[in-house]
Amino acid sequence: MVAAFRAADPNEKVWTWSQQHDAAFVVRHQVHEAAVHRWDAADAVGVAAGLDAAVAADGVDEFLQHTTPFRAGDAAPVGGRLTLVATDLDAAWSVDEDADGTVTWRRLAGEPEQPATVVRGTAGDLLLYLYRRRPAAALDVTGEVGVAERFALRNPTD
Repeated sequence: MVAAFRAADPNEKVWTWSQQHDAAFVVRHQVHEAAVHRWDAADAVGVAAGLDAAVAADGVDEFLQHTTPFRAGDAAPVGGRLTLVATDLDAAWSVDEDADGTVTWRRLAGEPEQPATVVRGTAGDLLLYLYRRRPAAALDVTGEVGVAERFALRNPTD
């Protein structure tokens, strides 16, 4: 697989589930998939494993860009602004859902915007939260924990 990814032209058009249909998306996404599933395997046998902070932060970017446009059909409205703060990096994301269920997000350059529910954790823990490996309550949440829980449930991760 690594050899195929290295040989692939990043601009080659391929089928993907996201709105980006090129080999570059597949390669990028597989880095996050491998990291999360490596964590799954370690967790299954009771071994603590972390995620590389830079890979995890890129995974958060990718998740917000490519997964949040797809809303689970039975998802409840998020009900407020959510801010994700990586405690091991200088990285934070602001996430809003409009009345139609469309999410907008952006990287923040400083302190979380108010009012917002703020979820703080390592970049790895934030990515695991987005992929429903960590519940919101396992992270440092200020504000309404329900906003964080509803946001996690609105995103299909199958």
